[in-house]
Amino acid sequence: MSIRSRALLVLAVALVPSACGVLRIPGARSSGAVGGRPVALLTEGSAFTEAVRGATVAALQQVLARPVRPIEGLPAPADAETKALAVRLMSGRSVVARYDWREPHCAGERAVLAGVTYGVDALYRVVLGHSEQQREASDAEWAELAGDRIGFRRLRVRPTVREEVLSGTVGRSAFVARDGAALTSVYRRRVTLVRDARRIDVALAVAEAVRELGPVPVPEWEGVARRLAKSGCPFLALAIADAQLAGNPSQEPVQVDALAAMRASLDRRNARLQAQEMEQRARAALGEDDVEGAAIASIPPAGDRMPSCHALCEMHMVEICNTDKVLWSAHRARWEATPCGTRREEPFLAACYREQWDTGTFETSCVLPCESSDEGRTRLTAILQEAGCVAGPGPS
Repeated sequence: MSIRSRALLVLAVALVPSACGVLRIPGARSSGAVGGRPVALLTEGSAFTEAVRGATVAALQQVLARPVRPIEGLPAPADAETKALAVRLMSGRSVVARYDWREPHCAGERAVLAGVTYGVDALYRVVLGHSEQQREASDAEWAELAGDRIGFRRLRVRPTVREEVLSGTVGRSAFVARDGAALTSVYRRRVTLVRDARRIDVALAVAEAVRELGPVPVPEWEGVARRLAKSGCPFLALAIADAQLAGNPSQEPVQVDALAAMRASLDRRNARLQAQEMEQRARAALGEDDVEGAAIASIPPAGDRMPSCHALCEMHMVEICNTDKVLWSAHRARWEATPCGTRREEPFLAACYREQWDTGTFETSCVLPCESSDEGRTRLTAILQEAGCVAGPGPS
């Protein structure tokens, strides 16, 4: 609508009875019925006051026809709800108590943790900034406004206008096995006379963006849990089995797989600690300056326990992501050296780690060749030795 047209509507809008001011969202259910499982809503940015946040919740409930639960932020391991979840899952399971249930390398999966902690079917994250300024009308705006009536008077002097801008994104995290993220942008700009008290309707803009994202996908909790167990986040997988698969035939198999993944993780950690301890003993015996000699001396004799192929491959997959400087640059991040095998919390690196497991690279391109022959293990160990991650090759 042009500025001229908006100006002509000022008087008419002022005369509309307030009883007609009910929010109408095209395509929403007219009955206003709300039922089913809730979704979570996280709002951020200068567009959201307490009143606007409340109006947004109401608008989304009308669009989605299900409860909308506003949250203050994504859950973290330090939160009381997450700790209570961990305590519940530890009951009768010593492996969970020994496992690092905080899983710092799984920081990119905090939306899933929100789904488990809050008992929701999806998470909407809305980030919107709002700004406005008063200024003299531009030549083009004055050309549109000149001669318009304001009440019973015509504009004779270039007026002051209010320019209002709303911009940002609306994202949805759905709990499906693959491709659960969806994102759309929001942009609204409005120029009116300063005496016009109306503002851009933030709640309506968010509701329209949510409708654009489509219906909430049906959660695939079993698929999500199995993906997490394979990608190194078995605690989250166990939490899903406990909170979302209760009474489902798949609950027990998912629990078994998650606990097995935790035990394997503990075995790999113990193997790494043993390897580090042997290298430290060798360095202490030869002196810190004789690094090459220490590396050779740290190779244990035949029969001593060596890191498993599973442990070596996990280190290798993590190194592939951590040392990919092109990946860091693509996400405008400054590359940082990271100790071998250490998972970082950056979302793009967490996604890279998951990809190694989800695509089968970890199993088919690393574990199987390593376990199939001494040559495969030697080749893998040589790669890690060159990267400074292990002391040297050993028997399979």
